[in-house]
Amino acid sequence: MAYTVGVFATVFDDLGRVLLVRQAYGEQAWTQPGGGLDVGETPVEGVLREILEETGCTAEVTGFIGTYVSVFRSDVVLHFEARIVEHGQREPDDEIAALGFFVADDLPSHMRVHTRARVGDGLARRRNVLRTLTSTDAWTDL
Repeated sequence: MAYTVGVFATVFDDLGRVLLVRQAYGEQAWTQPGGGLDVGETPVEGVLREILEETGCTAEVTGFIGTYVSVFRSDVVLHFEARIVEHGQREPDDEIAALGFFVADDLPSHMRVHTRARVGDGLARRRNVLRTLTSTDAWTDL
């Protein structure tokens, strides 16, 4: 099986809060704006597109946080830091049910382990992280 490539971002507003979206499908977990990289798209183009599609906000990438490899899913995620340049409007749909801005000590409890790891790295302003997820909950770090 070939690996898939995803792009996600820890997106900050001017108050230092992180932007999260709640999925409208599956477990309806909270996650970061992001998704699969399209053919012919650079990672930065892809993450900016995903932020706009999922939140209605225009953003700019301000840094690269790291790479997250889920071996058991054959998935690689490139994780960026971004900031909102222009707030937009977005109505709930069959992909995104809600969005919100959260401070570090008041994050939603319903997040998957890989999302929680990325959000934590983003909030800590880490750079050049390499994490490997070998099962649904076992991270190894470089």
